[in-house]
Amino acid sequence: MKVDITETTPNPLLKRKEISFDVSEFKGTPSRKELKEHIVKSAHVKEELVVIGRLVHGFGKKTLTGTAHVYEDLATLKKFEREFMIVRTNGKQEKAAEKKAEDAPAEEKAPAPEKPAEAKKEDK
Repeated sequence: MKVDITETTPNPLLKRKEISFDVSEFKGTPSRKELKEHIVKSAHVKEELVVIGRLVHGFGKKTLTGTAHVYEDLATLKKFEREFMIVRTNGKQEKAAEKKAEDAPAEEKAPAPEKPAEAKKEDK
């Protein structure tokens, strides 16, 4: 699989770079995760700051064009990017792991209230 970055446009308002790319020489349609790995290597950026946007595969062609957004930091990514696009790019396993990590500290901070011991009924 060959990934060529055709255009890189800075977007200072949204604190990101918008990358257009072409993919060729692939056997099956590549996954977003594979494309993300190639863009990370080509653009020399952190993997968690990349979101794959649009992918267009022409009918009967062996080329694919797409866009990706590379954010400056994780907070900006979560602020501007839609949640389903983040999940679509990163995969469901990472989203589930992230939720578990967020829930774990909350459970440790607030212990469950103890139930008072029930009084036993005496026989008459």
